[in-house]
Parts: sequence; structure tokens; C-alpha cells
Amino acid sequence: TPPSGDTAATNYCGGWDVSVSSSTVFDFNGAYFAALEDYSAPAITVIGFNSGTEVGRVSMILTSSSFTWLNADLNGVDTLVFYPTGDPSTVEIGWFAMDNFTYNESAPVPEPATLVLLGSGLIGLGAGLRKKSKK
Repeated sequence: TPPSGDTAATNYCGGWDVSVSSSTVFDFNGAYFAALEDYSAPAITVIGFNSGTEVGRVSMILTSSSFTWLNADLNGVDTLVFYPTGDPSTVEIGWFAMDNFTYNESAPVPEPATLVLLGSGLIGLGAGLRKKSKK
């Protein structure tokens, strides 16, 4: 039984890999995975991309007896690709189930120029206050 109840997402009777994309960047925390009977996936590899560049990857061995949490911590991604064989270079079919897909929207990262401008402003403000307090 899936951790969330009676249903889970699967690639049952599907292709080899499954992808999830978003127009906004997000942090993929993880999900529960299990192998499905018949053509069970022996493992799962999840690869995170940002604008087509690989950010990171995580893998785990799957069992059909229970769902197991995959702690992914793939941060700043816009696309995830799930390879059901555990090896992206193979083209075998492997069925898996996924439950409790957990993610957060990524916090925007300030540009260096913005940080320099903010720091300069704070230094100027501090110098002005110090000069005013000496009078």
C-alpha cells in the first residue's frame, strides 16, 4: 500500500524513462518508490537538470514488498528524469510506483551586483550616521 493511501503514480505499461518539467525552478526533496510486479524496475535513478545542464543524480535499489523513501535533495532544478533501470545507459523497461513526490519552490538567488549595491548602500548609511553622531 502506498504511504499516502490507495493510489500512487506509476509508469505501468509505459516507456523507459519518465520526466517532469516546470517553468519555475524547484527543489526536489524526494519521494517514496517501489518496484511493480511483472516487469519490475530493479532500481531507480533520478537526474535533475536546470536549463538542460545536469545538477545532480541519486539512485536506489527498489523492492516490490514496500515503498522506500528516496532522499533526493536535488536543488535548483526545472526538470527531473526518472530512469527505472537505475542505469540511464540501458534501454530496458522497468515499472515502478512513486508516492509523496515532495518539493519546494527554490528561493531566488540574488545576483552579485545586487549584493554589492546593497553592501555599498549600507556602508554609506553607516558612515553618514557615524559622521552625524560625531557632530
